[in-house]
Amino acid sequence: MIENILRLLLQITLTSSLLIAVLLVLRMLFRRKIRPTWQYAVWILVLIRLLIPLNISSPLSVMNVIQPPTIATVKTPVSDLPALSSPFFEPLTYSEPPSNTAVHVKTEKNTSYIEKIDLFQMLFILWVIGALAVFVYMLILNRVFLRRLRQSAIELSFDQIPFYRDLCRQAGIKTPLPVVISHHLTSPCLVGLFRPYIAITPEAKTDRTILRHVLLHELCHFKQKDNLFSLLRNICCIIYWFNPLVWMAALASRDDSELSCDDRVLHYLDEKESLEYGHTLLALFSTCHTKAAILHTATAMATGQSGIKTRINLIINRPKTLKSISVLAIGLVVLLGVMTLTSAKANDQQNQGVTANSGDNGALTLSDKAGVSPMINEAGGQRTLDIESLRLLAKGDLTFSDIINGYKADEVVKGETYHYTTWRYSMDNGLRFDLQYIQEKNLPDRYTASLIHSGSNYIFFPCRPESLERFLTACAQGDQYSLKAYASFDAKKVAEIEYDETKQALRVFDEGQTYTLNESGSFGRVCWSPDSVYGAFINMTTLDGKAGRDNCAYLYDSQNHQFHSLINPKTILAAFNERGTFDEEVTRIYLRPRIQWSPDSKKLLLSCYPAINDNHVVAYLIYNVAQNAVEDIVIKEVPKTLDEALSWEW
Repeated sequence: MIENILRLLLQITLTSSLLIAVLLVLRMLFRRKIRPTWQYAVWILVLIRLLIPLNISSPLSVMNVIQPPTIATVKTPVSDLPALSSPFFEPLTYSEPPSNTAVHVKTEKNTSYIEKIDLFQMLFILWVIGALAVFVYMLILNRVFLRRLRQSAIELSFDQIPFYRDLCRQAGIKTPLPVVISHHLTSPCLVGLFRPYIAITPEAKTDRTILRHVLLHELCHFKQKDNLFSLLRNICCIIYWFNPLVWMAALASRDDSELSCDDRVLHYLDEKESLEYGHTLLALFSTCHTKAAILHTATAMATGQSGIKTRINLIINRPKTLKSISVLAIGLVVLLGVMTLTSAKANDQQNQGVTANSGDNGALTLSDKAGVSPMINEAGGQRTLDIESLRLLAKGDLTFSDIINGYKADEVVKGETYHYTTWRYSMDNGLRFDLQYIQEKNLPDRYTASLIHSGSNYIFFPCRPESLERFLTACAQGDQYSLKAYASFDAKKVAEIEYDETKQALRVFDEGQTYTLNESGSFGRVCWSPDSVYGAFINMTTLDGKAGRDNCAYLYDSQNHQFHSLINPKTILAAFNERGTFDEEVTRIYLRPRIQWSPDSKKLLLSCYPAINDNHVVAYLIYNVAQNAVEDIVIKEVPKTLDEALSWEW
């Protein structure tokens, strides 16, 4: 959730900043060449970009060129995902192994943990604090203004302004707005969103001409909904308080709203009255020498010195819009809108999809459609997923993102706690295809998928075409066959754990070559290191240190294409018994599928439990890959909450 918000903020900030910067330049270039009303209307594009998270892909989008850096997730997964019914989507974790080296045993209890707040959580908290601060400031500013206004305001009857109804009809307003007068005001303004009214200064009422101009100006503000746009402008400043260009846009759009109202007023006046309107602005400026705060929701007719100069110049030299200038300006605005309001084109370069291919020697190779954070249509296409499509996926003719975007899923599940999205497809003959996009701490974002039979058979993707055919044949004949496949993050290696009715096969396909691990046991998964150099094969059975079952984890080293045994259960058993808090001797241990790699891929962490009644501890083994030895064993109380279970710090 936090990652999605930050990613969305980043993307909108990039595109909106470009949009605002270009509009500010165009504003200077076309100021005396197009009507201020048109110039003001263009700021609607900025409001749309800042407040509406559009997801319309376009080849013209600037996001095709400007790719925001990927925001890595910060959740550490646990051994099982409760929202998933299949056993195949096991988040990668890290592992620790011992060797026959002497081991130092630490004992500590889980009394209290202060979770480390990662960088992105800190950024999110900082953004929220900033937004709340700006919001509170805006709230106080406007409440103080309204309180003072209400305490001193005196409502004027329409009989006191005999020409007011005619002004409303002239401006196209059916129901006249209430008018109040207050000596606390420095400038006439339009106040309120749901029950708007016009507030004027005592100076504005002293002269009939000035009063007429002031009321007509504020009615034009109401006509172009500036009371609403003022609020939306403030919301943009609250959300994007960290972006100075948003504040510049807010100031510029507020100034343009005054110019637009001036232009509308001049439309109702003849040439002589236009000059008188200029004198009205100068008279108001004599009582108001400063601009109103940008976060005021009320409009302000009188602006600062520079604003008055610009407005008087436009009254004297009203811009005459030429057709050619109009066409050019409209074309630029439309192009700018398409470039900044749309997202990057959803193609294979922007959607990560790891697909399997079979080389000439039958070994598995990978093609990786790079790109992290996919821009995908979660609802998918209209086609129904079938076996032929999965055959194309196994051959590499389709990617995972092709499946998501081209085929209609029966269910889409989002896991906020574990940070994954799963697309489920029901198929014929008792088959179900689950495709998952996982984001995990210290690891690249990735896809994984499995094809599940209503019986006990399953197969992971990426897989070789011949493995898929063998799986389908076994399902049709009622035979047992399962295959787990784990792709490395560099998409150059795949580790397989294959089961049939007679044996288990453990192998790694590494850049066209096959390397086999000859070992028995029940291997549950393979965890690749973040740098894709090492793959840890984890034996999930109960271990007792007896002959033939001495190892619970193996490490594949892609640098020399060798397997190394990591942990001797006798080392772990000795650590548990040395603690001395059990009524019985620990003779067996259980391994957990939670394995964690350190961010630098130099260490593994593996958790295991003693197989005794009323167990209350867990052992964390830290294995140093470079030293090929167990570096430490830390025994803790069994975590009672999810936060405790995820509290390991490297």
